Amino acid sequence: MIFDHIKYLEKIARESVDIKHTDEKPHFSIASGYTQAEQLMQNALRSNEVQLIAIDDLSGSYDNDDSINLYDTQSCSLMVLKHVSDLNNMVETQTARKQCQLIARKIFARMRYDQYLAQKNIPINDSIGLRQLNQNSFQYFSVGPIGDNYFGIDISFTVGTPESMKYNPDDWTENEQVIETPNP
Repeated sequence: MIFDHIKYLEKIARESVDIKHTDEKPHFSIASGYTQAEQLMQNALRSNEVQLIAIDDLSGSYDNDDSINLYDTQSCSLMVLKHVSDLNNMVETQTARKQCQLIARKIFARMRYDQYLAQKNIPINDSIGLRQLNQNSFQYFSVGPIGDNYFGIDISFTVGTPESMKYNPDDWTENEQVIETPNP
């Protein structure tokens, strides 16, 4: 199963006692990149509640170990943010970042637990797609101010999936045109 980090992170936001996302009081957003995340936080209502933003960026790499199959390594990113009322108050800023870092660690712990549960079953029963979570890939960076005085942590990680796409001649047409290369 391919990991759907948007769906998974929304579930995390709903189940986390620190984030408390609901339809009535949203604390989860999806951004197509960091620029849109900035815009989201500029338009967000000032709230002391933690915000979780999933970065919806389809990126990764195909790895090959000299076999005929590729391994799709999906890159995923998210941000955990908290509003700070006074940009000049460094204690408040550092407290917000540390709180976001603690929540990020809790998310990582939950992901590791979900991976553990997935690995106890056969691969076809991995309903989340975290079986191949690369725990060594987790990176985090402090961010802020972003938007309207939000500070926090930017997290990235990778999840792998064996690539099952095989060459199918029916996907291609024959082209009889010969491409000539110029003589030097």
